[in-house]
Amino acid sequence: MTQIELLRSIEFHDLPVRGIRFEFDFKQQSFVLDFATYDDDRECYVEWTLQLKDLVQFASTEIELASDSDLEICSFELAAEDPFKGTLLFLTGHSKREFSINFECRSFTLAERQ
Repeated sequence: MTQIELLRSIEFHDLPVRGIRFEFDFKQQSFVLDFATYDDDRECYVEWTLQLKDLVQFASTEIELASDSDLEICSFELAAEDPFKGTLLFLTGHSKREFSINFECRSFTLAERQ
């Protein structure tokens, strides 16, 4: 299965976010998203890392987080182009503000974390 097929096989709705970070080096900037999916067959969560590599553009709406925020991915759209263009929508908890991220990147990796 290719990376794009693997990414599209995941239903990005109500997925708990484990971490968000930026990584910078001299050659490229990356946005890294750690999240979990629930595997009904194994009856457990599977941990994933999505790295959007070599960012061309990155913008977000206002992000408001508090100590009781419960961050989850609500939706994810990706156009398979060069560069890849996409939108991530996050929820921050019941009756709290959502925020979105629009991005363009030249490549990405999706890997299961052990």
